Amino acid sequence: MRRLPRAAPEDIPMRPLRPLSDGTSRGGWLATNDWPPNTPFSSAQNSTDNLLDQTPASTLRSQHGRKPDTLEEDHPKRPEKPREKAKRIDHLIDRKVLIKDEMNSLEKEANLLLVGKDTSAELILDHLCSQWRLPVPSIIFSITGSCKDLRLSPRQIQMFKAGLEKVVCSTRSWVLTSGSMDGVGGLVGRCLEQTVFRRWLGDSDVDFQLIGLNNWACLDQRSRMDQFWKTHPDNQDTCCYHVKSTRGLRKSVQSAATFVTSLNPLYSRTVAVDGGRGPGEKHQELKLRIRLEQLCSSPSLGSAHAITKVGELAVPTILMVVGGDAKVLEHVVASLRHNIPVMVCADSGGVADVIVGALRTMTSGDSPLTEEQEAALRKQMHRVERAESSGGGKPVRFRRQLELLRECVSHRKHITTYFMGAAATAAEPQGGTSDLDSCVLSALLKSKTAKRRDPVQLALDWNRCDEVVRDIIIDEGDINERPNIGKLMTQAILEDKTDFVLLFQELGLSIEKFLTPDKLAELYQFSIRKSPTIHQLLKKVAGNKSEYSVRDVYEICYYFSSCKFQLDEVLDKCTGMFRDPFLELYIWATLSCREEAAAFFWRRCKSAMLGALVGSKLWAANTLVLHRDDESLISRFEQLERHYVQMAHDVMDKAWQLNPERAKDLISYRMKFTEHEKCIMDISWFIEAKHVIGHPCFQIVVEQEWSGGLKCRPSDVLLALFIPPCISRMSLRSGEVEEEGEIDWDEIKSPEDLDDNDKFLSKHTVDASDEEREARDKEKFRSKALTFYRAPITRFILHFMVYIVFLLYYVYFYIWKMSRRKFDYEEIVIGIYIIANFLESVNMLVLPDASSSVMKVKMWAQSEWNIIDFVYLTTGLIAFVIPGVIVTAPDTVDEWGMRKTLLDIRDCLYAIITLLLWIRILRFYHFSMTLGSIWIMIRKMLVETLVFCSVLGLFMIASGLYFKQLLRVPNYKDPYTEGSSWTLFRPFFILNGELFFEALTEGLADIADEPGGKLFTYYTVSVILSLLFGNVMLLNILIAIFSRVYNDVRLVSELEWRTEVYVLLRHYKTKSYLPPPFSIPESLWRLGCHLLLTPDNLKETRSPKMINTMEMFEGYCVGRVLEEKSWVVENNEKTEFIIKTVAEQKAKTQEVTALIKNITPAVIKCYKSYGVDEFMTF
Repeated sequence: MRRLPRAAPEDIPMRPLRPLSDGTSRGGWLATNDWPPNTPFSSAQNSTDNLLDQTPASTLRSQHGRKPDTLEEDHPKRPEKPREKAKRIDHLIDRKVLIKDEMNSLEKEANLLLVGKDTSAELILDHLCSQWRLPVPSIIFSITGSCKDLRLSPRQIQMFKAGLEKVVCSTRSWVLTSGSMDGVGGLVGRCLEQTVFRRWLGDSDVDFQLIGLNNWACLDQRSRMDQFWKTHPDNQDTCCYHVKSTRGLRKSVQSAATFVTSLNPLYSRTVAVDGGRGPGEKHQELKLRIRLEQLCSSPSLGSAHAITKVGELAVPTILMVVGGDAKVLEHVVASLRHNIPVMVCADSGGVADVIVGALRTMTSGDSPLTEEQEAALRKQMHRVERAESSGGGKPVRFRRQLELLRECVSHRKHITTYFMGAAATAAEPQGGTSDLDSCVLSALLKSKTAKRRDPVQLALDWNRCDEVVRDIIIDEGDINERPNIGKLMTQAILEDKTDFVLLFQELGLSIEKFLTPDKLAELYQFSIRKSPTIHQLLKKVAGNKSEYSVRDVYEICYYFSSCKFQLDEVLDKCTGMFRDPFLELYIWATLSCREEAAAFFWRRCKSAMLGALVGSKLWAANTLVLHRDDESLISRFEQLERHYVQMAHDVMDKAWQLNPERAKDLISYRMKFTEHEKCIMDISWFIEAKHVIGHPCFQIVVEQEWSGGLKCRPSDVLLALFIPPCISRMSLRSGEVEEEGEIDWDEIKSPEDLDDNDKFLSKHTVDASDEEREARDKEKFRSKALTFYRAPITRFILHFMVYIVFLLYYVYFYIWKMSRRKFDYEEIVIGIYIIANFLESVNMLVLPDASSSVMKVKMWAQSEWNIIDFVYLTTGLIAFVIPGVIVTAPDTVDEWGMRKTLLDIRDCLYAIITLLLWIRILRFYHFSMTLGSIWIMIRKMLVETLVFCSVLGLFMIASGLYFKQLLRVPNYKDPYTEGSSWTLFRPFFILNGELFFEALTEGLADIADEPGGKLFTYYTVSVILSLLFGNVMLLNILIAIFSRVYNDVRLVSELEWRTEVYVLLRHYKTKSYLPPPFSIPESLWRLGCHLLLTPDNLKETRSPKMINTMEMFEGYCVGRVLEEKSWVVENNEKTEFIIKTVAEQKAKTQEVTALIKNITPAVIKCYKSYGVDEFMTF
């Protein structure tokens, strides 16, 4: 038998009971025959005087029989049969019991409190809180019903279990039942069994109390426990209680006249009530239980006991009815009179189904009933009494039952129906539901006891965002005036309850006013304590600090996505509120690894594309700090990274479909709240979102920026460079729109106005006057000339022509004019050109839109051409300085004997420069799609080539050493074995067809070994193996690798080329207007301004109204994209369901076909043997 761990001291208190105010003690075993004077009952107790009899404590000793119930005062009573005089318990007796369930190998120590039926509920509740130290509950679930086992289906039990576990585990609750092994007590125990076990073993921190309120007269083994406690009055020894079972099942020992049950070991605390009646009579604890429930739910108590602290809280209490008999109906009416909500479990049998039937039949408490309806109710109640009559007690008359049912119907607003195993229909007047947690919440919110607490807080704790909650908030008025709305919103965000966030927003909560910088910092501090990923990222980026700020979080965004938010610009200067609070919450949810919350907040961002791009890199950053063993999380975060990049692409594609002009503005306008006013294009390039860069909308913007807004071809640019008047023949791309007029952004009211660009321009334009057109004509040539010389394409062609001229001049100098004795003037020209390029490279490194040096270097090193330029410029400067050293200090150089060495170094450096200068021509290939794609394929194949060369080099070294050792024989002279360099040369020549058989034959002629001997044979076999492995295997592997890489690159070559074009655009937008060496003054000026002056941000020409309209248009596109995706998902699910159904029908058809095929021969045989008539008769 497994023995469960003993309860903690706070679970089973061992200290003696406190004395009463009059000096008497509550403890001890029958120390006196006088019942201690009770405190007068409270108003909560007296509220049921007209329903159940309540005997004062002073007359308790004089009554031994049963007093007639007040429910039957107006009706004649049958003479009672003489009962066995029961032993009365007139004290609060707290004892320990060791409950053993041998059939289930369960053993648990529990507390058993013995009380009288007229004991004050305040005393009992005080004992529970002070002596047993139970925490004050947030809600009390009183579950009543059948005493015997319920006839529920497995599906009903499973649904009840799932719902009960959810409502109990999500609240600090008390669950009050009979505490027995049978009926409702056993059902609740079985439903919460796993939760109780986990709590006992320390695997769960669920804070709820399972309390039994049982009938002492119906407990078995009473005499044995009485005898044990008489012999052990000191309460130091534990009484052992064995749970009885029959046929391996936990059952009660029942007869026709008595009802006996057992204690449930899952209940650590049980209150046993002695009703003063004969043994086996049920419901002797009912009146005390009603008083206890009313006390807990009462808002005021006139008592001096400590329990008044609990009573003042007015704990929300709900009565759940599962089955039950006529006495349970009295319990329900008593609760309804006290405004305690009742939840009736339909389809559970007993009086619960009777109440549901009455609610369906009667619309009000005084509704007339037809004879058929009354007969149906009578029959149903008779069936209930007959099913429960085995436990003794006399049945109540039907007329009284009908009055109680009518009273239940009159309180129908406090009754909620829970349909066990079935769904509620729209015709149900009592507002039922098939979810237990939703049903409990609805019942509590409709009652007055729950409204003493915040009902919205209760609904939020249970995550039940129902219409009842919406109605409550609407009835209260302005949600922003609610005192605790900030706390509720914070809890909803921290617990990822997005339904409540959406509900609060729809009801008018200002998210801008809620999310202050301090509130956002509070959210981050909570996530730092709970989520290890965000803490590790902050330590990596901002260092180890005791407390982090929002600016440190912005550093994470900047480090991984080059997008740094400026807190001064993110906050509105007038109101101090966040410009886009949902974007801030989305970044917080992403860094906290809250997938659902991040998706919810992203849908509502004003800058959804920015959020998707930045969020994709933050999801990728989360994978960097995860442990390698978390493969599932790493895989999921990588999927989210790709998902958000795809979402940014889809939003841009939808905007391009709806309105191309607005889509181009959407990705090119510069956001002031980011450092250096970045745009979507800049962020897409830095995070390498190639699918976004390759979109037609993106490429058209690149093309327009590349030409500077001019409609021209490269040939037109080349012609205009030589003949400047040709600039006037060019036209501006925006000329037609400018001539029509400017857009009046005040007229934009909804995203539908932006759907059609032509209609939009025709509706909302302000015509330009004639004077404005004349002024434009005068400035036409000037503006075109400025636009032409500032265009990146102009700089590109001009720099390319000058570079080709310099390259030819350098070749001329290197081949014919370079001298080893003097410092030529041609070398001075080359040095000036190299210095000019070096200054431009420094500007490219210093001027990028990045604040930190690390980020500048990171952005600069993303292009391999910058690294090539750095190598050749550094080498060129060193080569240029060497002749200067020789000329300025010839004596020192000659004295050290370094002249020849320095000149040799200079020649080698110029050779390297020559190679790199010719390689740099490949950069200009990016201008052409055909040439650019070829260079991309070469670059992709370079890595595979290096891997192959490493394998081939190892093979050549091994085979060379083998041949050298093979040919080292006495008297053999091989001209190729003397030098160690031939260790590599011989395998190389063998792979290329030179086998050295002639040299081998000549060397073997002078020794005894003949050409056909062993050495010649060994050499021949080795050469053949070398050719097979080297030429056949390795070369074929290289061809296969190149074929695979070529096929892979060819599919994405255009996408790669478009990315390189944007890199080329960024490079030449920051280039000097004049090419080197004429760019030296401009480069020095730009470098000095950057070092000495504060650089100004780019000026955004778009008005705030236009930006708001674009944000509205972007949100409209996000909604359309999500609608289409949900539609696609729904269609896919329908398609899968249809395919599955068709497959099932096909399988059934095949089975039927096989069956027909099997019985056909027998039918034919029978047909032939009996004939037609006999066969038809058969």
